[in-house]
Amino acid sequence: MASSQFTNFSPEYTHELHAAIGRFLLVCATGEQFLGFQLARATLHPNPMTVRGWMMFHGMETKIKLERICMAAPLIAETKSDEIIRTCDKIRNLYSRRNDICHNTNLMGDGDKLTLTVFKGFKRPIVKIYTIPQINLFCDHLIDRLRCIDSLLTDAGVTPIPTQAN
Repeated sequence: MASSQFTNFSPEYTHELHAAIGRFLLVCATGEQFLGFQLARATLHPNPMTVRGWMMFHGMETKIKLERICMAAPLIAETKSDEIIRTCDKIRNLYSRRNDICHNTNLMGDGDKLTLTVFKGFKRPIVKIYTIPQINLFCDHLIDRLRCIDSLLTDAGVTPIPTQAN
């Protein structure tokens, strides 16, 4: 019976798990918009980033935004391009974990682990196990990597994103 899969989870664990996953998904969603701003900023350089420029990338898949930032990096930030590309790869990896958690969770475990069954085409399924501290760490790493992209572009002289104060 499917309900037996849930019997090992205490209410406290379930609350903590939901909080960790919720935080990660919110950071991922915010990160998608942030990457759109960074891509607009990179492609419009040396002109300032505008809402019209950002609209070109709104709704674009995250992996495409990252790919385009990598393509723009050598053109606008030659001295920082290798680091930008490495950082984009790390962000891409974190978004793949987000996809695993969103689309492959089966909620089985021994009370303190989230078990995911990941299907890749017709190959044998891959079982991945994540703990709440790991999910929180994914979130912290994603925030750090997103800030890193912003700093690298700024350090390379790319026009910053305008704020209300500007």
